[in-house]
Amino acid sequence: MRVPLNHWYPVLEPREVRGKPVTVERLGVKLVFWRSSAGVLHAQRDRCPHLGASLGTGRVVNNTLVCPFHGFAFGPDGQCVKVPALGREGRIPKGLCAETFV
Repeated sequence: MRVPLNHWYPVLEPREVRGKPVTVERLGVKLVFWRSSAGVLHAQRDRCPHLGASLGTGRVVNNTLVCPFHGFAFGPDGQCVKVPALGREGRIPKGLCAETFV
């Protein structure tokens, strides 16, 4: 039996997500949950769009989820806001986004 993926399914209790990102796999999809400094809960696919590293092993810095591999930082909307190798003046491609669930 195929399980429809376009529905909401409970995966964890909100109290389980505190300071560090939490990784959960449900229905064959790896997800990462994290909180902004305001305590807002965010859910993204546990995969950096750059090279596929686990975002769940990263950390939360300045309301972004930072990939542990190259330091790419993704905002709550999934948009990449920092690519360390590009420096401060570098342009981040608009299509560089982590898949986000709202």
